[in-house]
Amino acid sequence: MNKQVSFHVDIDSPEKLLKFWGLERTLLNQNALDRFYQIAIKRALSLFHESDSQVTFFCVGDELEASPAARERIRQAFEFGHEIANHTYSHPY
Repeated sequence: MNKQVSFHVDIDSPEKLLKFWGLERTLLNQNALDRFYQIAIKRALSLFHESDSQVTFFCVGDELEASPAARERIRQAFEFGHEIANHTYSHPY
């Protein structure tokens, strides 16, 4: 039997998630934001590679704009054949 599944990954930094819950504060400086993307996307890409899965990554524009590491990792995801989609520019709530 040919099994199919559709995965999407909403990429929200810890700061964006805190804002969602009404805890608006700045936790991530530039280095922390870069590190978040380096670790989170590396882990996700490894998991999807091991399971031979293609996914859609939904990205927040202002974080891609602010983080060179985020842009690099998302470009890497695209090069691995994953779909890249917009999760708004600033993720307003």
